[in-house]
Amino acid sequence: CLTIKAKECVLPFKYKGEWVETCTVQNSVNKKPWCATAVNADGEVLDGQWEDCSPDNEDDCNQTRGQCEYTCESLQDGNTTCSFAYNGESIHGNKKPAQYGNCNNERGPCYLPNACTINCE
Repeated sequence: CLTIKAKECVLPFKYKGEWVETCTVQNSVNKKPWCATAVNADGEVLDGQWEDCSPDNEDDCNQTRGQCEYTCESLQDGNTTCSFAYNGESIHGNKKPAQYGNCNNERGPCYLPNACTINCE
């Protein structure tokens, strides 16, 4: 990930005590994503050592993908239901709320028709 002046971003970095994994818009006066260009030994961004991120960066510089966690339940009728929890997604340092649903929902972020067969046995 690069800045608008082609400096390498230091990722992840700490900002106000919180780890940031991507370019972020936190406290951005111009509303543009930025990143650390230098950090201290604890990973905290150094004063003035940041720049706006390049608009040409790949998506992984701007967002983190969430992870799916599957839960399977055997029903009395012999069938199995599968549900998911999707956590950890963020865009420009803003965490998105967790999502929950059924593994068979084709529009869900964790769509996997055979999730209970694959992940729960």
